Amino acid sequence: MEESLLSDKKIVLVSNLCNQIMNTMILDSLSKTITTVMDKENELGVSLKKNLAKWRGILSEPGFMRGYIDSTRGVKGVVPG
Repeated sequence: MEESLLSDKKIVLVSNLCNQIMNTMILDSLSKTITTVMDKENELGVSLKKNLAKWRGILSEPGFMRGYIDSTRGVKGVVPG
């Protein structure tokens, strides 16, 4: 998941269903969603792109993962040990 947030490439996953009608509905919905998100004038698309940029910045900060791991070490009962 985080690979798609940090990458400039867009990742799209489509289920492999045997039912052609279901595939058609999924692909039609996916096509409409992609068109909406990629539209530079659409409020939802602009909002999602801003949110993506925010999360990309947070996840790519130096020391983010180390800080996250260190902050969970004091939590008891989450990881046996």
